[in-house]
Amino acid sequence: MKLMKAFVISLKKDLEKRTALLTQCQKIGLETVIFYAVDGATLSEEFISRSVDNYFAMGANYER
Repeated sequence: MKLMKAFVISLKKDLEKRTALLTQCQKIGLETVIFYAVDGATLSEEFISRSVDNYFAMGANYER
């Protein structure tokens, strides 16, 4: 019986790391759910700028 669930965020390209992690989780009976991460290093400046603009256009506030 699996009592806990682990949510794993992983880059698709990191197959070896993900496989090692999943193997360890399986050994202890931990159910896993994989979410593929976005590799920020591959995003264009235009995409990032547009995303930030959209974020604030939706009403997000940012204060320091």
